[in-house]
Amino acid sequence: MAKAGDEKPTPGVVGRNLARILEELGKKPTWLSRLSGVPRSTITSILSGASPEASVETTRKLAQALGRPTDALLKEPGAELPPHGTTPLESALSEFLASKWADYLQPRPQPEDLAWLRSLSSVFWLDVPPNPEALHHLIKARRAGLI
Repeated sequence: MAKAGDEKPTPGVVGRNLARILEELGKKPTWLSRLSGVPRSTITSILSGASPEASVETTRKLAQALGRPTDALLKEPGAELPPHGTTPLESALSEFLASKWADYLQPRPQPEDLAWLRSLSSVFWLDVPPNPEALHHLIKARRAGLI
């Protein structure tokens, strides 16, 4: 008879998605640790379920290192992500890049700025479509080290 507390921990959604992506890539936690800067022990804990919840910053770093949107780690396995270019963010990015708000940034928005915006979870936007002014201020704050 099993004693209370003998149950094996179950990985959370981030752990399940992370395991699936690492398997698809044929990579190990050590590789991801070097690439992301997240300690291997943290990645192993997420994968095993010992730490079923990953912090927002850890999830962002892992997703960025894997070249995936943060939602790819946060969504339940099997949940469909919208195709690239169809989200409200993509429309706002196009509008932003054609606006005066992009011109106010010196230098103008760089690929790494846009990649960072795309890496933000949809939870960040709270279902409110981003606008050019908000994107300008986010990039400016990131460049200043405030985010």
